[in-house]
Amino acid sequence: MKVKVPREEKERFRNRKNEITVNCQVAFDDEMKLVNLNARWPGSTHDARIFRECELYPLLESENYPGHLLGDSAYPLREYMLIPLANPRTPAEKEYQWRHIKTRNLVERSIGAWKRRFNCLKVGFQLNISTALIVICAVGVVWNFLKEEADEIDEELETEIHSQETEHTEQRSTLSASVRGREKQKRIIEQIYRENTVTPAD
Repeated sequence: MKVKVPREEKERFRNRKNEITVNCQVAFDDEMKLVNLNARWPGSTHDARIFRECELYPLLESENYPGHLLGDSAYPLREYMLIPLANPRTPAEKEYQWRHIKTRNLVERSIGAWKRRFNCLKVGFQLNISTALIVICAVGVVWNFLKEEADEIDEELETEIHSQETEHTEQRSTLSASVRGREKQKRIIEQIYRENTVTPAD
């Protein structure tokens, strides 16, 4: 989200597109409702760091979360966080990739619809930064209220899918967690393979 900050703070808030922004982490459920919103980090902050510092992280790391989240390649692969394959080759891997993109596209549509409903999120804020952060969280709460009230929310049929790969420069200290993530990813791919393999009749 574009924001206005003092001159001495601009470099911290400058993102890779050379815009002055707050890097907002959002998580949506399958009904396009926000289940997590973290709007306090400067635009230069890496997504993986924001994720490690959010309130969801301890719950997910405790292994008490029954499901999993879908993230892009900026996030680490974990048992609870499934990300796209770097280079899908087999039919099952390509099917996994397609299902991942199709399902995670809901997040892109939700973000687009949220910004269209609250134009300030799209055009940016001229408020001081502390007030802007409060407004971002407030319109998140209002968004969920509108969804619960079944308010009609316009959705564009065409949505932009973020395909730009983020270079990982941070060291991962929890190698075993990454291994478990790869194992879960592999199990899902193997399940897809079995679903698409027809056993010839005798």
